[in-house]
Amino acid sequence: MSAKTVSKSPGRKSAGQKSAGQKSTREPKKPAAKRGRKPAAKAAPAKKTTAKKPAAAKRKSPAIVVEQIGQCTLYRGDCREVLQGLSEASVHAAVCDPPYGLSSEPNMVEVLRHWLNGDDYKGTAKGFMGKSWDSFVPGPATWREVERCLKPGGHLAAFAGSRTYDLMTMAIRLSGMHLRDQAMWLYGSGFPKSLDVSKDIDKRGGYGGGVLASRFKAI
Repeated sequence: MSAKTVSKSPGRKSAGQKSAGQKSTREPKKPAAKRGRKPAAKAAPAKKTTAKKPAAAKRKSPAIVVEQIGQCTLYRGDCREVLQGLSEASVHAAVCDPPYGLSSEPNMVEVLRHWLNGDDYKGTAKGFMGKSWDSFVPGPATWREVERCLKPGGHLAAFAGSRTYDLMTMAIRLSGMHLRDQAMWLYGSGFPKSLDVSKDIDKRGGYGGGVLASRFKAI
């Protein structure tokens, strides 16, 4: 076999051959990284934690007592809480005797502002026999719960005081229900509360001896 020869051109420099006086522009090699374990990562500084104060215990409402009487279910508790637990359109009729709100009359502009904003006005005055729950009539928010529980076509019969009847009906109207009719309970006490009628007649008639007064006492 004949040996192959490779001839080099006289004017061409081989790779890696440097000419005299020429400086190398190649960057110096970086030392290779030594193999071994990676340096341990620095632990993150611990966050400062402040102890939280225990939240105040919420005031629990009295438990609702449920009693079954034949085919009827009796719920004993605050009606506003009981209504929230009833299903929608599950009641045929509602008959109630709510607070009349016969205490000192509040600012009616403020009351209507609360009602139109969708929340109930909370009275601050004391009601019948000093009870705070009787300070004012229930607002539209309470009656909306009643309307939610009533079946389509269901009726509400609510008692009201003679002095706050207008407020009661307004609150019911704002809840979305319609007034169909009203029934009035008219009665007489049978005796004057602050005036002796017989003495007043004698006084006006000029009878000084109390003629009518003596006759009424004899009867």
